[in-house]
Amino acid sequence: MGKLDGKVAIITGGASGMGRIAGQLFAREGAKVVLADINAEAGKLAAEEIAAADGEARFVEADLTSESDIEALVATTVDSYGRIDVLFSNAGVKNPLGPAHTISEKDWDWVVDTNARGTFFCVKHVAPHMVEQRSGSIVINASVAGFFALPNQPAYNASKAAEVHFGRSVAAEYGRYNIRCNVICPGPIGGDFATKYIYRDEEEAQRGKRGVGELVPLGRLGSSEEVANVALFLASEDSSYVTGASIPVDGGLTLGLDVINIATRFGQQSQ
Repeated sequence: MGKLDGKVAIITGGASGMGRIAGQLFAREGAKVVLADINAEAGKLAAEEIAAADGEARFVEADLTSESDIEALVATTVDSYGRIDVLFSNAGVKNPLGPAHTISEKDWDWVVDTNARGTFFCVKHVAPHMVEQRSGSIVINASVAGFFALPNQPAYNASKAAEVHFGRSVAAEYGRYNIRCNVICPGPIGGDFATKYIYRDEEEAQRGKRGVGELVPLGRLGSSEEVANVALFLASEDSSYVTGASIPVDGGLTLGLDVINIATRFGQQSQ
């Protein structure tokens, strides 16, 4: 028996990285999965991979910065499966690296709109269905940047701090309807996202990975699978009395022993 048997789950950013891995895991645990992403080609492939493994999934192309796209995503899910039990608001982007005075208005808006505003749109349109059924689990994928500021990433830091506090607000507002909301805060995670957004090229990525041991007590990058496992816990009844939590999945990066020094050195890895 799966942890999500009979559940319907929406996963944004489901075409790649943590979202793709979470989709596979949720489906293996019995969920009907709706993957949403702006990348239609990769999203369809991710849904096909789940189906090939005897899971149930479909893909819906959606831009998180468009409220009408999110409204359509939710409507398609309800029309297809009749309910929504889990929202994994996972999609996210980073801005070009640099101090605040070097970031354009366009780049700022892109990051904040995708991360914070997109999460708001998802909750706004999913919540009424969860209220009606008097149950649901909302999981927001934020970042350790929601706890402390990573150098040269002002828009990303702001958007992730907003997601953390927004998650607490949702937990407080909807708990009376038996709706839980929790936030995952990954630290340095390996894979395509890290290579694309933290390092300039693969050579720099390898240097960064070698230096991670100096920053993270566990001495390594995390994996998308490790983030997905926490998302599954929060989505399932295993966490039935957990709400309003912000859970670091960071190998101990945010232990608080020397946050300023950690932040500065992590930023140097990104330069």
